[in-house]
Amino acid sequence: MGLAVVTYSAGSNDGERFFRQLEDRFLEKRLSYYASRLLDHGLEDQPVLEEALSKAMAVVCSARMKCSNHFKQIYVSRKGQLQADWLVSVLGMRTIIMQMGAKNPELAAMQVGMLSSGY
Repeated sequence: MGLAVVTYSAGSNDGERFFRQLEDRFLEKRLSYYASRLLDHGLEDQPVLEEALSKAMAVVCSARMKCSNHFKQIYVSRKGQLQADWLVSVLGMRTIIMQMGAKNPELAAMQVGMLSSGY
């Protein structure tokens, strides 16, 4: 049984672009939460979310993990206006939750629940 090598005469960047797009699609499957959903669960407002998100990203990056594997900025339409949001992984969402203040009982319950369930 013989093997043949078939060459493809495309530009050199086509292969790189293909694998980058494949990697992006794979990573997007892991980014399954919208950070803005926390606004429906007791988080006061968008600036508080953005601060917690910024801290969470710093934590992930400080742990020498690739931030883009856990956070991706997207744009969504809300009430006819285009607004920024973030798709985040499970780790990303949990890190955001841990960076929020615990003044709100619902948020405090989420934090304690995450810690007591063994993450």
